Amino acid sequence: MSALWTDSRSASLNSLLLFFYLLSHVFYGGYLINPVKGKLTLENGSVYEGDLLDGIPHGKGKLTYSDGSVYEGDLVNGKFQGKGKITYFFGGVYEGEWAHGEQNGHGKMTYSDGTIHEGIFVNSEFAK
Repeated sequence: MSALWTDSRSASLNSLLLFFYLLSHVFYGGYLINPVKGKLTLENGSVYEGDLLDGIPHGKGKLTYSDGSVYEGDLVNGKFQGKGKITYFFGGVYEGEWAHGEQNGHGKMTYSDGTIHEGIFVNSEFAK
């Protein structure tokens, strides 16, 4: 099933397509006009649950990677942007600011061995 929703579609068709989308819990393609809550299952087994805009994660959401890592927080156009927390499969946790899908701004990284880096991150690297 591939849903393509545009302004020219009738409200009843959009409602029917939304029903099938929510029923299947898998987004197969196309785009949505209005933001909705939904669930995306990616080919690699990762699962996103949260706000979608035009079929892309946008707003608040949770991404569970196939390796067990979990991101919860803000997304803009499918990228981590704003405040968020990622818990890595190896036990490390980063909580803080994100920009363009990377750790940028103030944050705290706690490694599985207990080491903590808190301060400014630039392009996912601890700066100071």
